[in-house]
Amino acid sequence: MHRDKIHTLLNRLRVEQISDRPQWVSSTCPFVHWTHGRKTNLRNSFGISVGESSVFHCFSCGKTGALMNLPNMLFLLSGRDLTQLRRFIYMNEHVESTTGTIGNLYDPENAKLTPIPQEEIERRFDPLCPYRSMTVETIKEWGLKYDPDRRRLVIPIKNNKNQVIALKGRALRKGDEPKYYLYTEFNPRDPKSSGIWFGMHYPLVPSKALLLVEGEIDCILVKQTGLVQNVWGIMGVGITVQQISTLANVSNPIIFFFDNDKAGHDLKERLHKTLKGLSLHYEITNYGRHKDAGDAVAGNELGKVLASIQKKS
Repeated sequence: MHRDKIHTLLNRLRVEQISDRPQWVSSTCPFVHWTHGRKTNLRNSFGISVGESSVFHCFSCGKTGALMNLPNMLFLLSGRDLTQLRRFIYMNEHVESTTGTIGNLYDPENAKLTPIPQEEIERRFDPLCPYRSMTVETIKEWGLKYDPDRRRLVIPIKNNKNQVIALKGRALRKGDEPKYYLYTEFNPRDPKSSGIWFGMHYPLVPSKALLLVEGEIDCILVKQTGLVQNVWGIMGVGITVQQISTLANVSNPIIFFFDNDKAGHDLKERLHKTLKGLSLHYEITNYGRHKDAGDAVAGNELGKVLASIQKKS
C-alpha cells in the first residue's frame, strides 16, 4: 500500500502519533484495548510497511500479519462492523491472483508444524477397512488409517505443501468420547491455529467456487463425488482467526455448506460478515432432509442440494 493510503487507513483506525519511517508508517496500536496489559498505549509501537504487499506489526503486543487480515483480526476482538475499512484495504492493497493457487497463505506458524514421516504413520496404524461409502481409492488417496488401540479412524491433516502435519482420530462407535482426538504425540499444535483447512493440499482450481463444509468426512465424501472441485473442511464448527485469514487470501467465490443447525448457520453469518467485500458468497438454501454435506452424499442427493445454491446478500 502507498504511504498516503496508509496515513488515510491509520486515521480511519483512529490511532495516534502517526509518523513516517523509511519503510514504515508508525502509530499507536489499534489492538491496545484487547492486547496491551495495562490498556495503555503511550508510544507508537505499531507500524504498517510501505509497498505492494504491506504487513502490520506491533512491537508491544506482537500482533502481526498481512494487511489484508487486519480487519478480520479487529472484528474478532471488537465485533464491530468493519466493512468499509475492509473495502478500503481491498481496493488499495489487493492484487488479483492469476493462478488461483494458495501459495501466499497467511500462515506464520506453519513452519512450526513439523511434517510427520509417512513411515511413522505406517508403523503406528493399520490399514482402514471400507468405511461408509468411501471407495478403496478414496481411502488410499486421503491416507486414512485405523488405530487398533483407540479404535478410531485416523485422518491425516495436510498443509498446502501436501505435507502431513497432524493426525486426528474419529470415534467409530456411537457414544465413544471424545468424538475427535488429536494425536499430540506427533505434533502438539492444533493445525487450525496455523490457518489450516482440511483438503487445502489440493490446489484450488481458478475461478471455480470453494465449498466450505464442517467435518473432514464431509469434505472427503463431497470430493469423492466429483461434483465439486474445490472443497475445504473447517474441522469442526469452531474457527480460528488464522483460518479466517487464510480465507481472506482466497479470491475464489465461496459457498457456505456448514451443518444445518444453529451453530452452522451462526458460523456462516459470521464468516459472511467478516469476509464481505473480499469474495463473492453463496449459500445452500435447501438442505432437504439432510443435516450436512456428508449426509446429502449418503442419501445420493448432493446434486439436488447443490442446485439450491443462491448468492448471499
